[in-house]
Amino acid sequence: MARFHSRLIWYLLLILVLKRVSSSPGGPSPTFCSEVFDHFHRCIGFLTGLKPYPAYACCVGISQLNEQARRVQNGPKAICQCIEDVSYVTKSLYIASHIHELSARCQVHRSFPISIAMDCSK
Repeated sequence: MARFHSRLIWYLLLILVLKRVSSSPGGPSPTFCSEVFDHFHRCIGFLTGLKPYPAYACCVGISQLNEQARRVQNGPKAICQCIEDVSYVTKSLYIASHIHELSARCQVHRSFPISIAMDCSK
């Protein structure tokens, strides 16, 4: 039952993110951000300090996002924008040290930015 509620909450957050994305002209498509969300959401617990280390699924998701960043035009900026939207909707505050630790703990280089401010317009 708890797993059902957890999934329901994530789906509702995804709908809010997609609504925000679809209202921002020139940004990444809702479909693209849905894929980013699927790969990134398992990292939020670590990045916000709720978990002491990233889950294996988070690390796999980061690797998959790296692949998307290489395949898609303006991939790193588009991924950043989607993560910024997730941060905005969930009101997530990322811990700087956890952002820096993510690559080392997952043993993968991130090819897209994540920051405390999450301002992808720069």
